[in-house]
Amino acid sequence: AYVVSGTAGGVEHAWVLLIIDGTAYYIDPTWDDPDEGSLIYRDFLMVSQEKLDQTHDWDIELFLPDAV
Repeated sequence: AYVVSGTAGGVEHAWVLLIIDGTAYYIDPTWDDPDEGSLIYRDFLMVSQEKLDQTHDWDIELFLPDAV
């Protein structure tokens, strides 16, 4: 697992890159926090870098495996 830092929603933020059985996945548990405890979100669970690029900006370019 790797901690990735940058910004999301205009504020400093961090998320996780996991390597499971040789496949990379991104997880951002903060952004999956449900509003008012009504639902469990999975919008940022085991997602691709392309998905995170829509809302997250990396501090530096990382040379990490491509996520699914």
